[in-house]
Amino acid sequence: MSDPKAIDAVSSECLAWSCQSTQDETVDPSQSLDVPIVLNLIDDADLLAQFCRESRGLLEEVEAAVLTLEQDPQNMVPVEALFRAFHTFKGGAGFLKLDPIHCLTHDLESVLEIIRTGRRSVDQSLIELILACVDVLVAFLTEVESQLNGIGIGLPITVVGRSLHQSMLQLLAAPQDAEASPDSVICGADTATSVSDSAPSSRQCDRVLVSASRLDEALEAISRIRDTLAAIPPNKDSLVHSLSVQVESLDGLLHALLWVPTEQLFQRMQRVARDAAMKAGKPVRLVTLGGETLLDRRWEKVLGECLMHLIRNAIDHGIESPTTRCDRGKTTTGEVILNAVTREGSLCIEVQDDGAGIATAKVLQRAVQRGLVAPEVVLSETAVHELLFKQGFSTADSVTALSGRGVGLDVVRSNILKIGGSIEIHSELGRGTRFILQVPLAASEG
Repeated sequence: MSDPKAIDAVSSECLAWSCQSTQDETVDPSQSLDVPIVLNLIDDADLLAQFCRESRGLLEEVEAAVLTLEQDPQNMVPVEALFRAFHTFKGGAGFLKLDPIHCLTHDLESVLEIIRTGRRSVDQSLIELILACVDVLVAFLTEVESQLNGIGIGLPITVVGRSLHQSMLQLLAAPQDAEASPDSVICGADTATSVSDSAPSSRQCDRVLVSASRLDEALEAISRIRDTLAAIPPNKDSLVHSLSVQVESLDGLLHALLWVPTEQLFQRMQRVARDAAMKAGKPVRLVTLGGETLLDRRWEKVLGECLMHLIRNAIDHGIESPTTRCDRGKTTTGEVILNAVTREGSLCIEVQDDGAGIATAKVLQRAVQRGLVAPEVVLSETAVHELLFKQGFSTADSVTALSGRGVGLDVVRSNILKIGGSIEIHSELGRGTRFILQVPLAASEG
């Protein structure tokens, strides 16, 4: 286990190193972009793990700030947040001698500096550039984490950053006037995605990183202590009673550490929705509700994968094009709503869109064509919706919103079932579709 004091010392040294390197860099840092990174897992494993955990949090803050800036390009608050996040990222990368990462984040610092000083305005090219850099950094962290987990140990990691470096050089070489016309800012175009009004403006200041596996070990220890106390013959010993009360209190505190606000999960979905809408060429607004609702952190990854698919599916196949929506009397901007609530001992997360809905007749016709249902069989709407969960129900040539609804839903259901949950579909033709993911509030403790 890492010494907390040692970690504090590392953080201080990272900051000092970063400040010094900002002043001392006189050579072209882009040369390091082509140098593969070989991790020193013998000496730096603990430091790399800490770096990855902290960097994941920083990148979540970066994505939230970028999406806020995209909607309000004149707002300097997210620019300052981005600058601080990349400066911190750069310091850690420099301390660990991750030179290509240090170079990339240094470039980002330089670009953000001209925004901070008013020498360039925010436009869509800048937004796309920052998000592309985020994707590179996320891919790098994933590679590092894989090696820390014993996969591909010793393999060199190449950071694909030269094209991004050149793009940033172009931005630096041709700064715009601070009074640039608002028309130059590509925001609110047909491919823009509006982020939710309920998106958190900043990370909770009292949040700390906790290892889920170590929490599990602590819970097992509590269980063993409880069993030991239960084995003591009944008596009036006040000490035993006092210990039992304290153990129960500690057990409750440890379980509380396993719960995180759903808004953490929902915030990551803003980027998913934005990218899907940009690719589909549709204006879409993602609204999140119930972010204060708690979920078990051990389910966060599974639920995240499910939501990613459902949101992409809703935008790509459910929500109509702006022209079609206008013809149907709808607003040109589609809407996807994520809502988290607790209901009868379960956590329910709803994914609802205001798109075309599911045409059960066409879904049934497709099932008959594929031999999944006999032609003479009459099915209820619920039974037709169940067909969408069959593996491979939709094929690559399914290009309509109706036939595309089933792609990958079998995987979503399979993942939900693994954590003891369920999924339902409710749809109204022409008005939209709602998926309800339901999981027990308390994880099974075996």
